[in-house]
Amino acid sequence: MTNLNIAVKAGLRIAPVGCLLADLEPDLIQCTPPIPELRYSAWVVTRPELKDTPRMRAFIDFIVPHFAALRRGLEAKGEAMKAEKAAAVVAFPKTA
Repeated sequence: MTNLNIAVKAGLRIAPVGCLLADLEPDLIQCTPPIPELRYSAWVVTRPELKDTPRMRAFIDFIVPHFAALRRGLEAKGEAMKAEKAAAVVAFPKTA
């Protein structure tokens, strides 16, 4: 959880919080659809002379699928929690 997630949960009100982690928080409500421009990716950064060494290739070959699987798992869990939240939403009564 990021500091921004914590601040929103503490009462900051509304802020751009990443869906991947925010969907796992039952206290947070998504107000807008995801903003494509705010989507980010992770990079493995190394020096050019090291990128093809066996130890760096081994690390990259391990970490990339690991992060992909972790992301898929978090996305699936978040989607399940969003569906659970949607089922529990109650409409506001109309006032006269």
